[in-house]
Amino acid sequence: MKREVSCVLFLLSGFLFPFCAGHAQCAGSGYPGLLIPQIADGGAWMTTIVVTNMASTQASPSLVFFQDVGRGATQPWSLGFSEMSSAQAQTLTIPPGSTLFLHTLGSAPATAVGWGMLSGGGQCGNGAVSVYAVFTQRVPGRPDQDGTGEATIPAHRFLVPFDNTNGAVTSMAIASAGSLQTISLGVRTSDGTVTQLPAIALPPDGHTSFAFPTQFPNTSGKAGLAEFYSSSDTFSILALRFGADAFTSTPVYSVTGAPSIVSTP
Repeated sequence: MKREVSCVLFLLSGFLFPFCAGHAQCAGSGYPGLLIPQIADGGAWMTTIVVTNMASTQASPSLVFFQDVGRGATQPWSLGFSEMSSAQAQTLTIPPGSTLFLHTLGSAPATAVGWGMLSGGGQCGNGAVSVYAVFTQRVPGRPDQDGTGEATIPAHRFLVPFDNTNGAVTSMAIASAGSLQTISLGVRTSDGTVTQLPAIALPPDGHTSFAFPTQFPNTSGKAGLAEFYSSSDTFSILALRFGADAFTSTPVYSVTGAPSIVSTP
């Protein structure tokens, strides 16, 4: 492990957040920790963060959070939990073979969005500590809806299945984990059509989120596979599939090698 100061950002389908700090970086891996690409709190939303220590020894990971302040910019987020304060979450102590559940308050009238990062705890290879988020949407007159998003390691290339058919909409958020970068984007729809879409430019430690058919109208009413690729820096992605009355997370695949759909930037 080495110490490196950097920032990270993130949002999704109307939810977002960011933070800058000195944090551990895994030597040779190029990533500062595990990113939780989506957190939403207040309004109709609350988030549960689940941290598990799978090792036989005590773990001391740190959670930090970043809130969207508009135009892709973020600021440190003092995200409160029922169990502890945001400051206390930066110095966690988790016994061996234990899981910690942290529930955001969800009491603010308006929804705040952002992202989080878990550093420390041995995720540089032994996978001692894992983390994921559960998003709960509360709509009067119907049961609460839950969706789960795993924390991810930033990478240079992701494959993301999407489905915008039969009233469904795929939404996603992208957070950079490095410097100024351009992310190339291409899709192959289920009928075999390949389209090179406009590249996504992100500032250092930048973030963007969008509903796929809104951002790229030629994917409206279609399903297929999207490929996001940057040769220079790493980034992370979270994807959600929204239906008429419910939503769910969808897998994103971190892959290596040259792009198979888009042209190499």
